[in-house]
Parts: sequence; structure tokens; C-alpha cells
Amino acid sequence: MKTTLLQLKTALLLVLLTVSGEIFSQLTDWVNYTHGDVLAKMYNDGDYLWIATGGGLVKLNKATEEKTFYTRANANGGLPENQLRTLTKDNVGNIWVGTQYNGIGKFNETEGVSYFTWMQSCYSIKADSDDNIWFSGSYHLNKFDGTNLQQWTTSGSSLLNWWNLYDFTFDKDGILWIGGDPITFSKFTEEEGIQELNSHCSIVNNIEIDNDNNLWLAGEAGLVKYTGDDYIIFNTGNSTLPSD
Repeated sequence: MKTTLLQLKTALLLVLLTVSGEIFSQLTDWVNYTHGDVLAKMYNDGDYLWIATGGGLVKLNKATEEKTFYTRANANGGLPENQLRTLTKDNVGNIWVGTQYNGIGKFNETEGVSYFTWMQSCYSIKADSDDNIWFSGSYHLNKFDGTNLQQWTTSGSSLLNWWNLYDFTFDKDGILWIGGDPITFSKFTEEEGIQELNSHCSIVNNIEIDNDNNLWLAGEAGLVKYTGDDYIIFNTGNSTLPSD
């Protein structure tokens, strides 16, 4: 009886090992289940659009509408994470992405992801004419020169007194303008640091600059045009904006 029971246990173990081996041998190709329904930012790259989405990075051929997907899981992507918030392209052709939780990544179609940082959420990222990468998130404005990282913030920013830097842009003189929450509007130079200004908005989500070097601020009190001297506010009370 003992011999029979031992034989049954041995046979069962062999069956389990065989089945397990067959199962794991079939799991060599992993499928990444994600989506690109949320579009966070687009970069116009001539014949292509690079799109930062909630499910990874998309390269869209504008003529054929063919899409190439890059994610954290696939071999040609290897992104820090799939939930992207922003992206830009530097002067040598690298695509830089900012993620929701895992900092930034530098992506090249030939080399894949060659660098990423595990810092805070990245809301905006841009390259300057000297190929420095500037990116913003919570608490800090960051400059990365390929080797060294510099950070600037205000004296009031800390883990308890956060500052979300949602967007920034350079003007023609190289001055950097920042929009965020609760510090809504700031001017920055490396010589003088961050100077807080009054945006007349409770939150500034986006900043653009026109050909006349006027700044346009999108916030929660409407649209604000800043000429350098005056603020001109457009809202539901004085314009056709559908919402403030």
C-alpha cells in the first residue's frame, strides 16, 4: 500500500512538473496590455508626430497614418513607465519624455532608452539651444546637461509646501517663464533665480509665447496676455470664452 501511494505521489509530481514546464516555456513572449487613449502632448517632427499618451509613446506617420508604439515592456521602448505627461526633441534627434511617477527618459529609436531619472513627476520638458534638458515637476525646476543636474526652487517650497511647475517656456532673450500652482507665474534666469509674479490666475496650466514676445497664460481665471508691463485678461465676462 505504501509503495502504491509513493508511486502515485511520484507520478503526480512528474505530471505537475511537465505541465508547469510546458506553461512556462510558452511565456517567452509577453504582451503589454496598455492604452493610448489619453493624449498628453504632441511634438511635430516634420513627416511624423511624436505623441505622449497614457499608454506609452506613439510615432505617427502623418502621410500614411501608420503608428509605431513604444512602451515600458517592448524591446524597442523600455520607457521608465507608460503614463507619459510630456515630451520634446533635442537638437541631435533624441526624444525626451516626462512621466507621471518615474521622472524622465531619453529615447532614441536606434539605441532605445539610454538614460532616465527616478525623480518626481515631470509636467514639462524642453531642450535649449545648448542641448541642456530643462524639466519641471513638483518643488523644482531642473536643468540636466548630460552629466550634472541643477535644481532651483523657491524658499517656500518643501514637502509640506509643494509647488507644481506645470509648464514653462523660453522667450527670445533666453528668459524662462514658469506657470504652476500655488505659485502661479514666475520669471527665471540662472543669475537671479526664480522671481514670483502675479498672473491674476489661481492656477496656470500652460504658457505660450507669440512672435511679439507676449506671454499667454492658460489658467483657472481665463486667458491672460502678459506684455511685460501689463496683464490683459480674457474671461467669460468680457469675451466669448465658454469657460474661465
